[in-house]
Amino acid sequence: MNDFLSKLNIKPYKYKYINKALIIYSDNIYVLKKNSYKNRIYKYLDSTDFKNYIKPIKENENFYLYNFLNDNSIDDNDKSLNLINELSNLHSNTISFKELNLDRLKEIKETYENKIDYLYKYYNNLEDSYNKDSLYSPSTYLFLRNVSKIYYNLDFSKNLIKIFYDKASKNNKYKECLILGKVRLDNFINNKFTNFDHSLIKSPLYDLIDFYKEYYDKVSFNELYKVYKENLKLNRLEELFFMLSISVPYKITFKGDNYVDTLIVHKLINYIDVTKKFIISNNKIYLENNNDKENKENDSI
Repeated sequence: MNDFLSKLNIKPYKYKYINKALIIYSDNIYVLKKNSYKNRIYKYLDSTDFKNYIKPIKENENFYLYNFLNDNSIDDNDKSLNLINELSNLHSNTISFKELNLDRLKEIKETYENKIDYLYKYYNNLEDSYNKDSLYSPSTYLFLRNVSKIYYNLDFSKNLIKIFYDKASKNNKYKECLILGKVRLDNFINNKFTNFDHSLIKSPLYDLIDFYKEYYDKVSFNELYKVYKENLKLNRLEELFFMLSISVPYKITFKGDNYVDTLIVHKLINYIDVTKKFIISNNKIYLENNNDKENKENDSI
């Protein structure tokens, strides 16, 4: 590191770590990160109309050096709105259409089915073991009182798999684009993306899924989802896949501390409750009857 900085005539007088980035104070303020070998990503972005990203100013085989940016954002909701606009812009400017392989579709279906079956058995065994206790801890009581919500979401997710698979089997087109892979407000400064370490070519839905799971109860995701769809249209099948991906409850592991374990259960139940409200307000699957009025839609994903 010192050799790299010396060659650039940078003489640090102070260092500070923020996440995995090293902030260097010298004549200017710089950010030093390990080389993530994303030059091909930058070259690709340079060839598109998307310009709201930060590139390293210098690099070698070990490090990237960036100019430090002060974040002028005030409110997370405002920042999230700007982020979702730029995220949809990134996706739109790098999008392409592919054919969905039937084997890949079956793999998606089986992956979700196996995950749901595993979670159902896991929570059922947990419920059975706690029902044998004569006295309940606060975390156990909270879990048993709400375990039906977990089963409901698992059943709902399983039903979504069937609907998704049926629709996807009728059309083999889907979208791919450059995704961030890990969408974080900390990596979005002054309307520019600063981190492409996890980037790859994949469905744009994976960025939405990641962002939702990280910020579902911190920002107004209903509004963000609406804005994203105004900028980049999602069809019925894409929305089904998004809803499926966020509706599957995650696995919790207890730590043996009543206070911590109660927070763990509360967080899961909160995720389920918030997600259910979000799906109800954004997806007709909760409301529609057996007559699917949307079977004439374009089912490309």
